[in-house]
Amino acid sequence: MGQEVALAEANYLAAWRLLAGSAAGGGVVETDDLLFTCAPVPVQYFNNAFVKPHVDPVACIDHVKAFFDERGSPFTLRFRGHDRFEPDQALERAGLVLAGSSPLMVASCADIDEVGDWEIRLVNEGAWHAHLSTMADGFGMPLGLLESVIPAALATSRDYAGFNAYLDGSVVSTSALVVSDGVAGVYNVATPEAYRGRGFGGAATRAVVAEGLRRGCTYTTLQSSEKGYSLYAGMGYRTIAQWRNYAGT
Repeated sequence: MGQEVALAEANYLAAWRLLAGSAAGGGVVETDDLLFTCAPVPVQYFNNAFVKPHVDPVACIDHVKAFFDERGSPFTLRFRGHDRFEPDQALERAGLVLAGSSPLMVASCADIDEVGDWEIRLVNEGAWHAHLSTMADGFGMPLGLLESVIPAALATSRDYAGFNAYLDGSVVSTSALVVSDGVAGVYNVATPEAYRGRGFGGAATRAVVAEGLRRGCTYTTLQSSEKGYSLYAGMGYRTIAQWRNYAGT
């Protein structure tokens, strides 16, 4: 279990490093205790301080607030839950607000079903706008925001593979792959409301895992939303840890 958690967590952080490092005006700063991933927009979700596993989140509050105060940005403090730490009340006293938790889920790539009879394609530069437009619709985010934090340069990055699922020539779902240490990370699974409940998100997820297998991955990991949890659990993913998220200004 400990190795699975470490590998899955490393993939999650690798994905955020890639995202922050690829966006113009973004950046990554790392210390012994924290990983900061910064976006070119003042949006809490995209400006993060990840607390490393051995560190008490409460001990980091002043450092994190000073870091983002200097940049004039709201932020999210993220840490993996640990029995040694009971930080909630102290974080709330410091003005941070609980912004939910994210289950860290894993599965063996070999245990995930094949894609099946779905039209899913790797995203190239020509399909990038449709990729982001569908993602924006699925996540309920402004397209311009996603364009600033998920740049088209990722379409040709060796570290990112995007996928579009099609129905009658239109993109109806998206997903993305980030590979690290033999782990296929599933990200950006987004299906607009009009197409939900028809299997597109699951197919797009399986396409990521299939590409991960092709690249030599053994495990797959993802962080599920509350709405997506039953889908991923039904596919064979299991929860091995929880990330807790606190928003600050």
